Order: sequence, then C-alpha cells, then structure tokens
Amino acid sequence: MNIEDCDICTANPYCGWCGLANQCLPGHMKDTSCPGNCVNGWSFDREQCDGKVRAGRLSNIDPTGTE
Repeated sequence: MNIEDCDICTANPYCGWCGLANQCLPGHMKDTSCPGNCVNGWSFDREQCDGKVRAGRLSNIDPTGTE
C-alpha cells in the first residue's frame, strides 16, 4: 500500500514521512530505516507534518455505534 499522506503515515509507529520526497518510509523517531532515502524533512510525529495533514482522523470507533 502506498501511503501518500503525512498524517496517516505518522500514525503508524514503524513509519515516518519524508517531506522532501513526499513519501512514507519505514523508520524511527530520528531517521528513516532506509539510509540516504530522506536527507531532509523527516517527520515521525503527526505534529511535524507542516500542514500536510488532511481533513479527518483515524479512529477505531464504529460510526454506527451508540453510547
């Protein structure tokens, strides 16, 4: 699956967003696990997405559920 959104990418604890390439890559807090693939613009936390966050949010709550 090709993730093309910083928000969705950084929601995965094993991925980070490379802003320079606009690409989701495997990695950790400090850098990608693929050396040389993201020289600049690494985001591991959703708060670092620099406005690349699209509307909506991830949730495991069924929208048809009741309280």
